[in-house]
Amino acid sequence: LDGLADAYEQGLVKAVGVSNYNEKRLRDAHARLKKRGVPLAVNQVNYSLIYRTPEENGVKAACDELGVTLIAYSPIAQEVFCQGNTLRRIHPRVLGGIPTLPSSSPSSNR
Repeated sequence: LDGLADAYEQGLVKAVGVSNYNEKRLRDAHARLKKRGVPLAVNQVNYSLIYRTPEENGVKAACDELGVTLIAYSPIAQEVFCQGNTLRRIHPRVLGGIPTLPSSSPSSNR
C-alpha cells in the first residue's frame, strides 16, 4: 500500500485502487492512505446478479460510506448468464435478449 501511495505522491499514477479487500481491510487501507492525503479510488471485487456477497458482508456499504468506487470483475458471473436463454429470462430487453461480447477478430473491427 505504501508503494501505491508513493507512486501517487510522485505523480506516477492518477489513482490508487485495491482488489478483493474485505470491509476491515478496506477501512484500514482507506485510513492509512488518508493519513498521507492519498484517496482510495476503487475496490474491485467479484460481484454479479448471482454473487451478491459484497452487499451482504459490508464491502459495498463501506465503499459507499468512504466514497470508494466498487468495481465488479465478474458482472456476468463468468458467462453463466450467456448460456442458453438465461440472460433473456433475467431481462428480455437486454440487447434484444442476445448477449453480445466484444470481439478482437479483424472482421469485427471494420
